[in-house]
Amino acid sequence: MAIDQKRLTLEEFLALPEREPPLEFEDGVVTQKVLPTTPHSLAQREIVFRIESCARPLEWGYALPELRIGVLGRSYVPDVCVFPAERLAIDANGNPLRYQPDLPDTAWEILSPGHSATRLIKRCVLYAQNGVRIAIFIDPLERTVLVFDSKGGPRALSVGDTIDLSSVLPDCSFPVDALFRVIRRK
Repeated sequence: MAIDQKRLTLEEFLALPEREPPLEFEDGVVTQKVLPTTPHSLAQREIVFRIESCARPLEWGYALPELRIGVLGRSYVPDVCVFPAERLAIDANGNPLRYQPDLPDTAWEILSPGHSATRLIKRCVLYAQNGVRIAIFIDPLERTVLVFDSKGGPRALSVGDTIDLSSVLPDCSFPVDALFRVIRRK
């Protein structure tokens, strides 16, 4: 839902104070992200855990929840972004920049009630077409994962399949079941 009728530039949008849930910007319109539900938050937590389990022993990089990114003059807040350590932009004092100027290697969008699945899937396509190596859409209640990459897609995964991130993060893969096991315990 648009929260301001006045159209803004990207620069005006980025000058706004941050809010919770975060604001996003597309085609001059500011919207507020849908407040996450418990299934959404559990899936997000599991994604971060699984990626960090692969990345930390290698000192490879970071799984960052709710990090603002820009793509084609738009500003989104994917549920999880994955950056290799050497691409995490820092200032002259060695501190991470408030916003990362580059796109992540992977971006994850998780559907919650009130989200539009079509909008999130279109975002994943946009991410994959513009430099994100792997974009992933998750529907926790339908137990479905769609994987988009520069080679095309989507590839639909479900319980019994494996999410393979090894083209981005060496030896990183985990079963789709792991995401959904924390949501539904039956």
